Amino acid sequence: MADENSNIKTFPGSGSTPPSRTMPNNLQAEQNLLGAILLDNSVLERIDDRLLADHFYDPFHGRIFATMQRLVERGQLANPVTLKSFFTDSDDFQSDSAESYLSELADGVISITQAPDYAKIIHEAHVRRQLILIGDEVILDASHPEVDVPAHQQIETLSQNYSGLPILTVPALAFAVLIRLSAAVLRKPILPAKVTDICQAQALA
Repeated sequence: MADENSNIKTFPGSGSTPPSRTMPNNLQAEQNLLGAILLDNSVLERIDDRLLADHFYDPFHGRIFATMQRLVERGQLANPVTLKSFFTDSDDFQSDSAESYLSELADGVISITQAPDYAKIIHEAHVRRQLILIGDEVILDASHPEVDVPAHQQIETLSQNYSGLPILTVPALAFAVLIRLSAAVLRKPILPAKVTDICQAQALA
């Protein structure tokens, strides 16, 4: 038997290194939104208030956004001059200074009126990243099962873990998928009223 050739063929590409995965993002939208706010602080009043600093793919862009929000909330002006002191010693810059980068953001704005669209794009990319992280967790748990934790219990645990988290942390779509999977396997009711309301709210947003 040891000398017989196996009928099992190697999967294509199994011996090669898998390509690196890029998480959903749109850095141009982030830069244009920040630049629009630098030019006109009232833009903050016109964008979706669901957008948070943590939703930016580039952490430095998130810090710029949060700093501008704090300045405007205190009734102060947020522009390259007023912001530069907060980032003078930042390690995020290499050859460029903080002031020059902030000025480039303001000078490179394509359209201030499109700022709400940029905010939606940034938020959408954040939601997609959250979906991927949830999917990764599901795959990891399913690929490394524990002896005392059957598959159906893993589904229950996932549903419980995500049921109480806010919509921006765990998208309604992901939670709905988990509930539907739980219903299919465990024969529980499909989509409780709370999940339906969340999904409808996101669809109308």
